[in-house]
Amino acid sequence: MHEDTVSTHMARFLVTSALRAGAKPADLADLPDLGSDILADETCRVSTGSLLIVWEMLTAGAAHEDVGIRIVQDAPMGTFGVWDYLFGAGETIFAGLRDSVGYLDVIADVGNEHVELREDGGLVTVSHSTGAFEPNVVAALGEFALGIFTMRAREVAQRPVSPVRVGFSHTAPRHHGQLSEYFGTTHIDFEMPTNSITFLTEDVTRPIQWGPPGLAVVLRQHAELTRATARHVPDWHTRFRTTLAASLSRSAPSLNEMAARLNMGPRTLQRRLDESGTSWRREIDSVRYEHAQRLIRGTELTMHSIAQRVGYRDDRALRRAMRRWQASYPPSCA
Repeated sequence: MHEDTVSTHMARFLVTSALRAGAKPADLADLPDLGSDILADETCRVSTGSLLIVWEMLTAGAAHEDVGIRIVQDAPMGTFGVWDYLFGAGETIFAGLRDSVGYLDVIADVGNEHVELREDGGLVTVSHSTGAFEPNVVAALGEFALGIFTMRAREVAQRPVSPVRVGFSHTAPRHHGQLSEYFGTTHIDFEMPTNSITFLTEDVTRPIQWGPPGLAVVLRQHAELTRATARHVPDWHTRFRTTLAASLSRSAPSLNEMAARLNMGPRTLQRRLDESGTSWRREIDSVRYEHAQRLIRGTELTMHSIAQRVGYRDDRALRRAMRRWQASYPPSCA
């Protein structure tokens, strides 16, 4: 399992979605693990913290609601690599759902994203829950998760497949006509314990012929190889600094906001920093210092522009901070 990380298939899709929605390349340039070289490498795993910031860009810049459903329609079969193809390799939609749930960690952070498949009499339900993130992000993630399962079911069945009931954990939006249109049902509930989508068993157990016989076995072997060859997840402190650097590229986060992005409580974050021999203030200063040094050495930005990027009012405030940092941190940090 690769917790606290997401596949580059998912990362590429979300970055592209954010750019289509109006984000500027400069908004993403300071996210340390979303460079084009990393996103092109299918063995890499991108930090969940960076992807949460992309989700925040998507939801904050939305002209209307239903962000998750709108972007899922730009993710046809194959967008998410082997995970997608597993969905169509089984003999039924139900078999595809079973494999996609079983191999969720190939594309997602299963430390935050929890999916369960259950059969109860004549009904089959997929339930989903996510981390305690910003409410708009939680809503978009829920819509996206249920939307992708529905879309894949329709693609592999090559016929209309609609759920009999849909549930979301988030509050009801002002208008949810687009959700009803997408899922093909008006039976949509909000403020439920989890996100869920329910199909008739007879709908998802009819034979399908999307891939050749035996394909599922080959794809499961490939999924296992993908798990085994994924880049090692960096240690906790490295992931923390990556997420902090990504956050500081937009604005100075509070300790509470940072803890939420890491899916932990503020006291837990303070404790883990203490265990690592550091503190919140020291980490903020250190990451700001490193960011400022990179901008000074690698760009032609003015000191005033650099000051604003690292969270200072003007270049005088930045120069005072630089003198303080240089007295506090060894040359190896420069």
